[in-house]
Amino acid sequence: MKNETNSITSELASSLSEKEVAHATFIHNGTHYTFAPGMDSIEFMQRFINPETAQVHSRISGMLSSSGSGWDDKAFVFCIADCMEPPLYLQFGSSFEDAHESFCDNAVDSGIKIEDSEMADYMENGDENTFRGSFTSDGVPIDTDNVQGFGPLSLVSITFKA
Repeated sequence: MKNETNSITSELASSLSEKEVAHATFIHNGTHYTFAPGMDSIEFMQRFINPETAQVHSRISGMLSSSGSGWDDKAFVFCIADCMEPPLYLQFGSSFEDAHESFCDNAVDSGIKIEDSEMADYMENGDENTFRGSFTSDGVPIDTDNVQGFGPLSLVSITFKA
């Protein structure tokens, strides 16, 4: 069995922040999630999807940063479930709630922002004092009904660019 970790030391975390990741693989409930920036879909499938071993890696589309969070925090996967296979994003945080808040702050331009023209749809019975939605840390109104997440994930392997 491979060594797995839910968090890493701060010394390693600071050195990871200074390096460029070629790919990083995490695991959660037996499923592998791989972040491989700059790798096209064909190369990703050839490298990380092996039908002989039945080990499939789900692709992480992006690794989101947030102030105060980094490699020494826990890793979570989030998406905006508005289609059949939404892009998955890796978000670090000290807890699920912290990571969820950071994801919503980062994803405000990904379709969860409530535009001024739609605000009336989020008011309870037309009452301006009963808003049915959430706000980002900056006070931007958002709809989090389709935001889904899980974790924490365990880091299995990481490869750096030369």
